[in-house]
Formats: sequence, C-alpha cells, structure tokens
Amino acid sequence: MLHEANRKQAGFSLIEVLITILVLSFGLLGIGGMMMSGVNNSTGSDLASRATHSAGEIMDAMRANSALNTPGSSKYLIVYKTTLASLSGTEPENIDRHQWLKNIKDSLPGGDGKVERDPDVNVTNGYIVTIRYVNCIGTLNATEKQACLDASNTNTDNLREISFKFKI
Repeated sequence: MLHEANRKQAGFSLIEVLITILVLSFGLLGIGGMMMSGVNNSTGSDLASRATHSAGEIMDAMRANSALNTPGSSKYLIVYKTTLASLSGTEPENIDRHQWLKNIKDSLPGGDGKVERDPDVNVTNGYIVTIRYVNCIGTLNATEKQACLDASNTNTDNLREISFKFKI
C-alpha cells in the first residue's frame, strides 16, 4: 500500500520543477529587461549632463569676454551645422566658439550647438544656447549606432535638444 502511494506521487515533483524553472525564466527575463533599461537611462543621463556642461562653458566664455558688454553684440552667435573650419581667427570669440563646437562634436554623438539672441524684446543682452545631440542608446553595436546617427537626419525620434536662456 505504501508503495502504491509513492507511485502516484512519482511525476509530481518533476512538474513542480518544470513550473519553477518556467517562473524563474520569466523573472530572469524581467531582470534582464530592467538592466537594459538602466543602461539606456544611464546613457541618456550622461549625454544630457555633457550637453549641460557644454552649454555652461560657452555661457561662461561669453560672460568673461568684455566685448559683449555692448548691447546687441553678435560676436558669439553661431548656427547649427557651422563647420569648425569657418571659425578661424585669433579673436577671443572665434577661439571660444571653435573650442566649444569642437568639444560638443567630440563628446556628444551627432553633437551640434547654436547661440542666438533671445527674441524677447524685453530682454537686452539675452541669449539662448542650444545643444543638440542624438540619443543613440549605449547598448547598440557600432553598426547599429552609426545607422542611428545617420537616421537622425530624417527621423528625429532620437534627437535631443537642451536650451538655456541667459542674460549677460
């Protein structure tokens, strides 16, 4: 009789093990997804931090240059897609703009920047600094990352901009 009871239980532990493995598999997949999300968020935060730091650099340079103390000065204005070669010259503002744009292009994927006058007529000596970059997720391989950068010209889903208004 005892032997008969053991035989009824014989397959039960195997089913329990299979169910446990199935539940653990879903749990591990969830943990893997959370890790990927963490890497993506960390990469995005790092890029935003770099962009913010870059904006601060040009704002500090503009404040330090006494040539900007004249209302309506346009010495530091720069537009998107400005080439580094076009920022030649020994004037302090050209050196500052060249170094600033070079730092953006070197430190941010698809990095670019612009400095424009604040269009608000009530603000004198007001400027807007905008940093643009592509948030290609950090877990991509080199080919996927290049495809993301190339696609940013037509698909702006991964394009990020951070703007700062300030007054000298």
